[in-house]
Amino acid sequence: RGRSLRFYRTDAATALGEENLEALDLQFLTGLPLRRPLLNLEKSNTVRVMVSVGESEQISLPSGDFQTVEQSVPHELIVTLSRPTIDSASSTANQTRRVPKRPDRRFTDNSSWLNSKDDDVRRMAVIGGGAVSEPHEKCRRLTRYVASHVRLSAFSTALLPASEVAKSRQGDCTEFAVLLAAMMRSEGVPSRVAVGFAYVPNPASLAPHMWTEAWIDGQWIPFDATLGVDVNPLTRVKVTDSALPDSVTSGTVLFVPLLKFMGRATVEILPEKN
Repeated sequence: RGRSLRFYRTDAATALGEENLEALDLQFLTGLPLRRPLLNLEKSNTVRVMVSVGESEQISLPSGDFQTVEQSVPHELIVTLSRPTIDSASSTANQTRRVPKRPDRRFTDNSSWLNSKDDDVRRMAVIGGGAVSEPHEKCRRLTRYVASHVRLSAFSTALLPASEVAKSRQGDCTEFAVLLAAMMRSEGVPSRVAVGFAYVPNPASLAPHMWTEAWIDGQWIPFDATLGVDVNPLTRVKVTDSALPDSVTSGTVLFVPLLKFMGRATVEILPEKN
C-alpha cells in the first residue's frame, strides 16, 4: 500500500544478472538431441530438419545464404541447410564478372570487441594470412592459424576482446570466433560472428556454438577455428549473428536467443526431397 513499481530499460545480459551467469553457462552444456545422426554429410548438398517446441510457444530462425527457413505454424520450423559452392581457383575470375556490393561499414570497422588495429592482432593476421590476396584462401589460412596457435579452454558465455585473446592465446569458441573475425578485418575482409547450434556426432545432438563468417564474393561464408578450417554449413543451424559493435555490452547477450530452444525444442531430420 502506497508503494510504487519502477521499470528500467537495460540489456538482456544485465537483466540476467551476474549471479545467474554461472547457471547459464551450465545450461549450455546440454544441446538439442537428435533421434539419429546426420549421414552422408560429405556427399549431400542439403539437409532438412524440423525444429519444434510446444504448441503454446513460438520460435523463429533467420534465413541466410545457406539456411532457408519455412514456417507454417508459430511453434514449428522447417530448416533447409545447403552447401556453398566456392571455387578458390576461379574466384578471381568470378569477381571480375560480378562485383558484389560491399557490406555495411560495421562489418569492417575497428571496435572494442573486434579491435583489428591492435598490434598483436595485426601481427597475427599478417603472419597467418601470408602473402595470398584471394579472400577465401586468406580466410582459410587465418582460420588454420588461429586453430593451431590458440589453446581451447572450458566453455563460457563470457566474451573477451580480440586483443586480449591475442595475448592470452586461449579461450573457447567465443574467443576463437572473435579473434578470427578481428584478424579478417585486419586483412581487409568484412566479418561477423554467428551464434547457433553445431552438429555433434556422439551423442548425436546440436550443441551451442559460435563461429565466424566472412563476406566473400557476395556471400557470408562460415569459418570455424574451433572445430575445423572448412565449415560444412549442413552442420550449423544459425540463430543470430552480430558485427560486434561497441554497443554490445556483453557477450552473454548473443547467447540469450538460444535459450528459446534449449530444453524446449526437438529436432527431427527430414528425408531429402526428390
